[in-house]
Amino acid sequence: MFSHIVDLARYLVGEFREVCGTMETFVKRRPLLRGARKKGKVTVDDAVTMIGRFQNGALASLEATRFAPGCKNSITLEINGSAGSLFFDLEEMNRLKFYDGRDPKDRQGFRDILVTEPAHPYIDKWWPPGHIIGYEH
Repeated sequence: MFSHIVDLARYLVGEFREVCGTMETFVKRRPLLRGARKKGKVTVDDAVTMIGRFQNGALASLEATRFAPGCKNSITLEINGSAGSLFFDLEEMNRLKFYDGRDPKDRQGFRDILVTEPAHPYIDKWWPPGHIIGYEH
């Protein structure tokens, strides 16, 4: 799961120059099959965290865990800069939250952009306006 987060960060920001991280397996043995009594050694990480610096100087803080109650497929991405911020959550993949710090003070705040409208440049790869992911099933 963490590799997807790293790949997404590299796609959006560029290559890493330096990284430091740690990982942990909290549950050392798990049932081999759902409902089974026999347990086996766990060979995957339960949590991983990484900080890094991209070649362009930007900083990153990345983390992933299997211990996040309520998060079913949550991969979130937050990009913050001097002029604004973006926030994306895979569990709401049709939405992009955007903050423009250049807006007048009385209108500043995150905009919730529904990325299914005809004005979007990739709408020809999408569904009719207002239809969210899952419409095709």
